[in-house]
Amino acid sequence: MDVSAHILAVVATATIALAGCTSGGGASSSGASSAGSASPSTTPVATLSASPSPSAPAPSASAATGDCSTDGIVPGRLGCLDTNLPVAGNPGESAVSWEADHCSAGDGRFVFTAAPTLVGLGGEGGGKVGRIDVYDPSLTTAEGIHVGSTAADVATAYPAHPAVTSFSGTKLVVLTGAEGFVTIELADGWGAEPWTVANIRIYATDQDANVPVYGTEDFAGACPMDF
Repeated sequence: MDVSAHILAVVATATIALAGCTSGGGASSSGASSAGSASPSTTPVATLSASPSPSAPAPSASAATGDCSTDGIVPGRLGCLDTNLPVAGNPGESAVSWEADHCSAGDGRFVFTAAPTLVGLGGEGGGKVGRIDVYDPSLTTAEGIHVGSTAADVATAYPAHPAVTSFSGTKLVVLTGAEGFVTIELADGWGAEPWTVANIRIYATDQDANVPVYGTEDFAGACPMDF
């Protein structure tokens, strides 16, 4: 092979090698360019849970059932006022007010605004309501039972819930629901007509609804010596 042919062969070989290097580098460069031009990967954003935090009170069933304002006396609540929750944030909060001097100067109580002397509320001091005592005859159950109803009225309204004689001699009819209890207490005398409803009490789910209170000092939210 002469010198010219040798030089042409060397140049051809170098050209082929360079082309192969450019091809590989082009793929690499193309990949790098592609990676550089691609949108940066998005970091997953934490989704807020719809569930309430553990410290938040669970919403009451009454809050989820629409308008509860005309429900009257039902197990666990009076209208929208739920015994399982504090007054603050309660579905029935608007029915309650705080009287700072209700009992005496500085001795306050939550009161049922429409009938503060005929409806007693537990939970003074900011705790959950817990219990509501009803002595107002204008407040009734869905079946129309109220303070002053006769034993016959109660028996007709709740044939599946017979009155049970309590240890103090009164008779109790206890109604149970998902949100708590209603206790209807019938008394014979002592200021009540023979065997009539002397009081109706509404309890939270964790309360004992089978205890008589007629003729005792056990009143929800009672003031000291107020009996």
